[in-house]
Amino acid sequence: MKKGLSDVKTSFKYDGNQYFGVDDFDLISEKGSIVDNVVYEEYVFRFLDNIDIVVQTEYNKEFNAFGYTVWFENKGDANTKVFSELFCADMKIQGGNPVLKGILGDHIHQYKPYKINLKEEEASFKQETGRATHVVFPYFLLETDNGSNFMALGWAGTWSASFRYEDEGARFIAKGVNNLCTYLKPGEKIRTPLVLTMSSDIVRDTEKAMNLWRRWFVKYNMPPVKPMITNWLALDTGRPNSDGSISEYYGSWKPSMEKYYAEGLHMDIRWVDAGWYVDPENNSVPTDWWGTVGTWILDREKWPGDSFRESIEYADERGAKTMMWFEPERVTNVEALSKNHGFKKEWILANGGPVMLANLALPECVEYLTDRITGTMDEHGVHMYREDFNCDPAGLWAVGDGKEEGQRHGITENLYIQGHYRLWDNIITYCKRANKLPFIDSCASGGGRNDLESMRRAVPFLRSDSDRTSTGLRLAMTTSFMQWIPCCGASTKETTEQLTAGKPDIYVLRASYLPILNYGFEYTQDKDLDYDTLRQAQNEWLQVKKYFYDDFYVLTPWHPEHETDKWTVYMFINPTTQEGVIQAFRQERCEDESVTIRVRGVEMDKYYTVIDMDGRNSAKSVKGSDLAEGFAITLPEKRMAAVLFISKE
Repeated sequence: MKKGLSDVKTSFKYDGNQYFGVDDFDLISEKGSIVDNVVYEEYVFRFLDNIDIVVQTEYNKEFNAFGYTVWFENKGDANTKVFSELFCADMKIQGGNPVLKGILGDHIHQYKPYKINLKEEEASFKQETGRATHVVFPYFLLETDNGSNFMALGWAGTWSASFRYEDEGARFIAKGVNNLCTYLKPGEKIRTPLVLTMSSDIVRDTEKAMNLWRRWFVKYNMPPVKPMITNWLALDTGRPNSDGSISEYYGSWKPSMEKYYAEGLHMDIRWVDAGWYVDPENNSVPTDWWGTVGTWILDREKWPGDSFRESIEYADERGAKTMMWFEPERVTNVEALSKNHGFKKEWILANGGPVMLANLALPECVEYLTDRITGTMDEHGVHMYREDFNCDPAGLWAVGDGKEEGQRHGITENLYIQGHYRLWDNIITYCKRANKLPFIDSCASGGGRNDLESMRRAVPFLRSDSDRTSTGLRLAMTTSFMQWIPCCGASTKETTEQLTAGKPDIYVLRASYLPILNYGFEYTQDKDLDYDTLRQAQNEWLQVKKYFYDDFYVLTPWHPEHETDKWTVYMFINPTTQEGVIQAFRQERCEDESVTIRVRGVEMDKYYTVIDMDGRNSAKSVKGSDLAEGFAITLPEKRMAAVLFISKE
C-alpha cells in the first residue's frame, strides 16, 4: 500500500458484498503535489463494473494532520449495482481509558460542551435535518493514555458518528448521507465526507491539545480572514425593520454613514442583509423578506438609479467593503420565477409545504445561481458574499430521491452537497478574479453550516442567531465554540428578543470582542446614543484583535447562559512573544467581588507586566510561576468587565 492509503479507513457494501479500504483494488494512476507544506495525493483505483474509486489525501507533517475523501464514479454506459452502508471512517484508536470531549451544535444545544468516558458509555451523534452543525457538531477530541486524537468531518448535510470502547482503545465510525443506498447512473459520482484526523503525544492536557488544533485550523484550514469590524445600518432607517435589511433604502444609508464616520467610528465591512431584492413578481418587498426570495435582483423602488452603488462606493472610499446577503437554495413563487427570471420548474424540490428548494444536485441549477449571484455582485460592486439557509433540507432531498427509479436513497443529498460546495467555489473564483473578498460568511439560521469543509471556504460572522440576546449566552458560547473555530462573531447588544435594537454598554461590548465585531445601532434615530462608549469599545478591540488567533485558555469552569452568578474569565496569549489579553466578567448575579485565576501559557521563570485598561488590577514584575499559581482580579460591582493586557518584561 502507498504511504497514507492504509489510513484511509472507509468501508462500503456493493451489490451486498462488504469491502474495507482500497487494498484489494487495482491502482491505475496516481499524482501528487505539495502546497504550503501540505502533501496532496490522488489515487485512482479500478473497481468492478467500470467503477473508478478515487482517493484524495492530504498530509501535514507539522501537525501530523491527515485527511481524505473517497469518490466513486461510474465510468461505464450502464447503471451500476447498489452501493450501501458507505462509512467514511471505521477506525481504531489505540490507548487506554479513552475519554471523548467536544461540544454540541447550535440551535437547541447552543454549543454546550460534553465529556464522555467511553469505558462507561458509548457516544453517538446523528445529524438528521440536513444542516450539519445544528444540534450536533462533527468535531471531536479523543484523549487516551497514549495521547490526544482529533477527528472532524467535512460534510454540509446529514451525518452520523459513534465512539465505543474496544480492546483498550476506542472505535470511531462515521458516515455522511445517513440513508445512502443507491446505484450510480453512467457518469455519476458520489463521495464521502472529508475525514480529518490529527494525533499527538499530548496526554491528558486538553488545553494544550485544543491550542494545537487552533493553530492548525488557523494556519491550514480557515480562509485568510483578518479580524474585522462590520456595520449593519438597518436599525437606523426610521422605518420598521422586520429583520435583515428590509427597511434600508436610498434615503437612509447616507445619514447613517455620515454620522458613523463623523463620530470617529471605523468599519471594515458594511453589512447588507435580507430584504434588498424584489419578489418573483418584480414587486418591492416592504416586510416579508422570508417569503419573497429567489430573484436576486435589486429592489429599484428602494434603490433607484445608481443609489445602491453610490452607497457602496461611499463606504469603499473610506476603507469599508460591502457584504450582501443571499439565500439561493430556498425559493418562492416558482411560477413567477419561471416566467420572469428564467428559473426552471424542474429544478424544484417540493413536498406541498411552504418550503421549496432549488435542486443543487443539478449542475444547470448551480450554474444559473452562480450567474445570478455573481452578476448582481458585479453590477453593483458588492465585495463579499454572505449566505443564509433558513430551512431543514433533508425531507426535500428525500422527495428528490423518490422521483428516481429503483433504489436511489441519499443520491439527491450527495449530489446536492457536491453542488453546494461547487457553488461556493464558483463564487470564490469570481471574487478572486474580480479582486473582491475571497471568502464567504456562512450562515444557516445562525450556526447550521460550519462543518470542516465549509470552513475552508467560509467563516461564521454570526455564530448563532441566539447570540443576539443575552451576554450570559454570549460568554457561554465564546468559552466553548472558540476552542474549535477561532474566527467568529456575535451581536454587540443585549436584549430579550433577537431582533430588538439595543443600547451600547461597555460590559456587553467587551463580551463581544471577537474576531468579527458586529456593530448595528440607531446612529441617527437614537438621539441619546452613547458614542463615547462605542468609540471606547472599538479602540479597545483594535488593541485586542491581534491576539484572537493565538492560544486560547478558559480560566473559569464553563457554565450555561442562565448561571449568571459566576465569573467568566478567558485569555489569549501568543506563545512566542508572550503577550496576550485576559478578559474577565463578573456576571449579573455574582456576589464575589474577586476571582483568582491561574494564568496559562506563561514561562515560569520570567517576569510579566499586567495592565488593566481600567487601572484596577494592574501589576508589574510578577513572576510567571506566581501568575500560574494564582492572580486575583477584583471588580467592585456586579455586571462589570475587565480587559487586562499581559506581556513579558
